[in-house]
Amino acid sequence: MTYIIIRHEWNTENQEAAFKTVNQILETAKQGKLPSGFRLLSSFVDTSTRTAFCTYEAPSKRDFQSLVAQINPPTKYTIHEVSKLY
Repeated sequence: MTYIIIRHEWNTENQEAAFKTVNQILETAKQGKLPSGFRLLSSFVDTSTRTAFCTYEAPSKRDFQSLVAQINPPTKYTIHEVSKLY
């Protein structure tokens, strides 16, 4: 299992679309309907900078990148594979 942090940024013009996508992902995660091997661990939003950070478990970074490409969020994003220290 791989730990992933994805950082999303959006602007004022696409904020509504960004929030809609985020809410759909959160609802899918709450219902346990993310694809097999994927688990949303946390999600944090800083509305003052229009930035969100989400932490996932995923089979691999490549698998996570493929999933994000399918979702095609209306945000600028970066994906980081990280190691859990604690």
